[in-house]
Amino acid sequence: MLWSGGAAVENQAALDDKALLVIGVILTLGFVLLLIALQAPLISALAVLANLLATAAAFGVAKLIFQDGHLSGLLGFEPQGFSTGGDRCSSSR
Repeated sequence: MLWSGGAAVENQAALDDKALLVIGVILTLGFVLLLIALQAPLISALAVLANLLATAAAFGVAKLIFQDGHLSGLLGFEPQGFSTGGDRCSSSR
């Protein structure tokens, strides 16, 4: 049985705790800066929404290619088919 732990798990826990705060600060600052530059709240809000959608699409394409294996032959790699990014500890038998 293999257990992962130590500094890597502690760092992952710290990242998970602060991720929403960081995302919120980035989106808020983007909205405020666009609001100051353009003086148009609707355009600033739409830009923040477009930013969220573009980021979600980029993560979706990355999952499609690297986890599901689409284009793996062209890119020359073997897909894992799973992700262990959210695990606190994993075991293998």
